[in-house]
Amino acid sequence: MVLDAGVLKILRGHNEAENGDPVRMVYDIEIFRSYYGEKTVGIQRFYTAKSVDSQADLLVEIQRCGAVLANKDVCRLKSFKDSGISGDYKILQAQQVLDEDGIPMTDLTLQRIDPIEEGEEWKTSNNF
Repeated sequence: MVLDAGVLKILRGHNEAENGDPVRMVYDIEIFRSYYGEKTVGIQRFYTAKSVDSQADLLVEIQRCGAVLANKDVCRLKSFKDSGISGDYKILQAQQVLDEDGIPMTDLTLQRIDPIEEGEEWKTSNNF
């Protein structure tokens, strides 16, 4: 697959709450950065996500990355096109696959989340 749709970075969070305070996740540890390609969210993937009260908004393919922790990491996409998909996403599933040329890749099933404002809970630069 051609990874020509944009750039994404995967961020890992940690809890900055003091003892007894509510959880305050800060995503400031960049664990991976890659170009990505867009894939079609199939009907089975769509309904599987719905069955667990999630929504599969996007499916992307990146270079192989075994460090991704689904449901713990988030990613920020920056699309090369004005397609409206740039933004922040929760990673619902990470699958290690082979592309049509036999090259090891990782498919990420993503759910759009509200942008996390810098200075609140998202302490990373908006720059790629």
